[in-house]
Amino acid sequence: KDKGDKTVDPGLVVIMVDKDGKETVLPKTAVGADGVTVAIDGNCDLKVVDNAKKMSDVSASDWFAEGVVPFATARGIVNGVELADGTRVFDGYGKTSRGMFVAMLHNLELNPKAATEDSLADVPADAFYAGAAAWAVENGLLSGVDMPDGSKQFQGEADVTREQVAVFLMRYADHLSMDVSERAEIDFPDASEVSGFAKDAMSWAVAEGLFTGDDVTGELNPTDGAARGGRHRPHALHQPDVRVRAAGKAAQPDRQDRLGQADMLIGRQTIDRHTGPVPPQVPASLLARFPSARFDQEGLAAGRGAHRLI
Repeated sequence: KDKGDKTVDPGLVVIMVDKDGKETVLPKTAVGADGVTVAIDGNCDLKVVDNAKKMSDVSASDWFAEGVVPFATARGIVNGVELADGTRVFDGYGKTSRGMFVAMLHNLELNPKAATEDSLADVPADAFYAGAAAWAVENGLLSGVDMPDGSKQFQGEADVTREQVAVFLMRYADHLSMDVSERAEIDFPDASEVSGFAKDAMSWAVAEGLFTGDDVTGELNPTDGAARGGRHRPHALHQPDVRVRAAGKAAQPDRQDRLGQADMLIGRQTIDRHTGPVPPQVPASLLARFPSARFDQEGLAAGRGAHRLI
């Protein structure tokens, strides 16, 4: 960094070291102007390292090169697309599949194993997203696409659409015990194109400021696919300027231990079609998307946790 530049490198991540020396990358490490922050329950040894991975297909001119790639790869949220020769590329201009998106949510949770192997019938056992799909089904994040014969399929190789992203994210927020009660009118020129299954989730996403529409047309584009590195996709999971809040409401005591898990849930820059950068807004775990959120500094000093908002 240039002298005087205090911005923290997005590739910095906190690593937890257990008593046996085993290291675990904490993907919900937040970065901000003053350092990195992560919510920890209990005592452990920590170290901060630059864990960013180089991606051969990413050049300095790519808009996602400086912030998105190091942030996502350092945390294991995005591990790259494997090519036939075994190498991996970021494929920032490629499409995001439903399997990829669910896998990213699974990566954020450190890839927990589902209690059972039950999943949707069309999920191959050897698919890279098989474990993520089983976890998502078990936890209510994934219900499947209705088929004419009444069955449901995951369709993991199909492109994930913006309205599907809204559904996944609302369910994920609910899974983290975040408040998902906010609703707003879907007041966009193409509002009628929002599918029935997605209207409630899209209303929530609009109310939370996650979707703001195309900068030029003002359209929501609910059925558009999402590019892996595009600003109109849910790669807010990997943005250094991710902005998340607990719906602007004070955390309930029984929810505080889980609210910190949402700090990489979603960021506005990657869902709507902003053409300009959004200033970094992540000085600590579960920072609000809106600047009105403040940390309970007294509570932090008293040990109530870095993720408590007031």
